[in-house]
Amino acid sequence: MLQRLMRAVVLVPLVTWGSGCSHSSTSDSSSGSTGTSAAQGAGSTSSSTGTSSSASATSSSSSSSGGSSGTASSGTSGSASSASSSGGTSSGSTGASSGSGSGSTSGVSWSCPLSLPSNTAAVATGSQPNGVALGDFNRDGRLDLATANEGANSVSVLLGDGDGGLLPDVEFATGANPLDLVAADFNLDGRLDLATANTGDDTVGVLMGQPDGGFSSEASYSTTPFPVAITVGDFNGDGHFDLATANSSVAGSVSVLLGWGDGGFAHFQGLFAGGGPQPIAVGDFNRDGLLDLAVAAVTDGKVGIFLNQGDGGFAAKIDVPVGSSPGALAAADLDGDGWLDLAVGSTGRGSLEVLRGEPDGGFSAPVEHVLGSGPSAIAVADLNGDGALDLAATIVGSNTVAVLLGFGDGGFDAPVSFAVRAGPVAVASGDFNGDGRLDLAVVNRDADSVQVLINGSPCVPH
Repeated sequence: MLQRLMRAVVLVPLVTWGSGCSHSSTSDSSSGSTGTSAAQGAGSTSSSTGTSSSASATSSSSSSSGGSSGTASSGTSGSASSASSSGGTSSGSTGASSGSGSGSTSGVSWSCPLSLPSNTAAVATGSQPNGVALGDFNRDGRLDLATANEGANSVSVLLGDGDGGLLPDVEFATGANPLDLVAADFNLDGRLDLATANTGDDTVGVLMGQPDGGFSSEASYSTTPFPVAITVGDFNGDGHFDLATANSSVAGSVSVLLGWGDGGFAHFQGLFAGGGPQPIAVGDFNRDGLLDLAVAAVTDGKVGIFLNQGDGGFAAKIDVPVGSSPGALAAADLDGDGWLDLAVGSTGRGSLEVLRGEPDGGFSAPVEHVLGSGPSAIAVADLNGDGALDLAATIVGSNTVAVLLGFGDGGFDAPVSFAVRAGPVAVASGDFNGDGRLDLAVVNRDADSVQVLINGSPCVPH
């Protein structure tokens, strides 16, 4: 069963650009702690050990092959914003494409063209990678990456070299058919841990981070059938990270597992989610200081919002109509009004839809951006450094990543596409070479690999 999720988290603290300009972008968030920005995050913010992700957004995605992004927010910033394989690399030509955007900060106008390479060298992972999580797993100050490998029943950990490259992967065993993963410090020891959604045996698997950047054997916790996506946040306010999974069973459900703070979890609540839930995101949608959940029901064409009741439990879902077959989901404050918005990938319509959050906790009608094929994952990040959040979506049908530069008011420019390897199903944002620019990490399911697209975007005043 190919189900996919992706999360992205955004890292937008003060970013200094080579041109000498710096931008500070603040966006609503709430939880997110884990170390990266990739997809998961969802507007959340939150603390976390060593992780980077700051957070103004969160995202997740689903698709035929499951996988989300890592850390609590899935887009992180490298310096900080989800048996062994051959670990070989394959090379490819590197053409560059570009788009442009502009913004204004403190009365100064900036021109911020986007420059990302296409078909960069790929690094091998385990078989059929789906989800991605970013974080500094060995605490050397460099951004690392982990994937959930459905075909290998494993996670691949690829340590960053600090220059934008990744070392050969090391695999750690998981439960059956992991489709998604997140990273966070579950036992409060200052090291990032991993949690996987194992759809083959209906469990969440937790692997504790070790001092050398490796991970312990997996401890398993039961969910309702077919967990395909996972997210993380402190849902009951006790200072410990909790987990939630979207379960693509016949009825469709969400499982909430509360963390004990020592790396253990207890199943707390099951929620009805509707038909075929896959993407899941976290964020404070009604601004009451509590982390809520958003889950896209693929067969129902709706996003369900579950408001947090304060004790880690959630109220019955509030349905938000979206396009057909929503296979990717992200939450972030895209228009800067302090309310979290939604970015939804519609597989049925081949488009990306933006729904603006409103003061009553509801959402506006979707504004559609046509992509041609439906996104399998969405990451949110300020890729061109103009202070406005942008969207990056993996497109399986064309083996590309589509980037839509944001205007800062909830609107977006036309998509610009960048070629990647076969079957891109997850994307995360982070600074892999320490230059202050957010790069993109793309997981390619059909090529059993991951690629890092290094961002060369200059940002200059005019």
